[in-house]
Amino acid sequence: MNQQDRDILRKLAESIAEAASAPEMSRRRAAWLRMNSLHSEQPMVLVSPEGAWKEIRELTPVLCSDPVAREFEWQLRQRLWLAAFQDDMPVEADFCLGYEIEPDTWGVKIERRYSGVDGGAYKPIPPLTDLSRDLGKLHFRTLRWKKEAYEQKKALAVAAFGDLLRIVPAPGYCFWTCGMTCNVIDLIGMEEMMIGMYDQPENIHALMRFLTEDLEQYLNQLEQAGLLWYNNGSNLVGSGHCGLTADLPSMDQPVKNVTTAALWGLAESQETVGISPEMFAEFIWPYQRRLLHRFGLGYYGCCEPVNERLQSIREAENLRAISVSPWADVEQCANELQDRYVLCHKVNPSYLCLNFNEPEIRRELRHRLDICKGLNNVFVLKDTHTVHHEPKRFQRWVEIVREEFRG
Repeated sequence: MNQQDRDILRKLAESIAEAASAPEMSRRRAAWLRMNSLHSEQPMVLVSPEGAWKEIRELTPVLCSDPVAREFEWQLRQRLWLAAFQDDMPVEADFCLGYEIEPDTWGVKIERRYSGVDGGAYKPIPPLTDLSRDLGKLHFRTLRWKKEAYEQKKALAVAAFGDLLRIVPAPGYCFWTCGMTCNVIDLIGMEEMMIGMYDQPENIHALMRFLTEDLEQYLNQLEQAGLLWYNNGSNLVGSGHCGLTADLPSMDQPVKNVTTAALWGLAESQETVGISPEMFAEFIWPYQRRLLHRFGLGYYGCCEPVNERLQSIREAENLRAISVSPWADVEQCANELQDRYVLCHKVNPSYLCLNFNEPEIRRELRHRLDICKGLNNVFVLKDTHTVHHEPKRFQRWVEIVREEFRG
């Protein structure tokens, strides 16, 4: 890494360190600790550009020449973009470096037929066509990670700006969800999963048991290899929430091997919105609950409407936060969940992605705020696959949300 690249990275790191030292960050951290202890004094707001990062990248000059330096530079610039949106996520003086995990499947080839449209749909080509015959083809995954590559990158980051930012593993980089239904569809197909619950329930249960046991042993491998890291800091958890909480072990006193008991865990089942609450309770929830139980705190849901599944989901003793998506019955969620959970409101991104529709943004926010008044509310903007190359829309959305908070 040449001196010019180092100078570019150091300047960006200095900007992040300066932002992290602002008194506002202490206020935000304290507010999240109250939120996640279920004693919120005010709603909170989060922005996650997701698909729109591609457009932001096109608007952001990356000046370094070395490939690793360019990777670091883009990550630092992303941090500064997020800080500019002025949501409630605290800026921290750290740099998260992800482990490089070699992909592994279950002994069969996972294939998908894509539409050819960038970011478009795909259809799985299932490798298991007869469950009663093909289940025996599956075997548990083996963890393989590129330790040397990680250590080399870490050394470069430390040398370039380690005196300005703390270099830490990226939380959640190795593992995201205990959902498993996306894996079922890759293995047997959507229609086969839905029909199989009627025609061959014993085989669907057998597949879910296999995936549950596979994920358990994979998590054990991550623990034993020391590849898990705390996610109870100023980072996103679940499908959209801030992890700051005093109810998990402190990352200020790190141990050699972090276990799942020290982490937030996520389960969701977006792919099964077409099944009844009873079938969800029979075929999906028992396996997800078994996995969520090993985590310190649980988060449930993503894009699916969870209101019809709340009777099952609330059985998880460690459940703390629940996604209330644009398709959820907000009133039912408020009535059943009350102040016993954090409600992560996923607002409709289309009001921002297409034409910036301020009246509809306000109408949706007002509707949710009126129904959920006095509850533990977090408003999350995500799934923004385009902002028409206008990233300032994110900051304007935050301003509108705060205006509606004030009534």
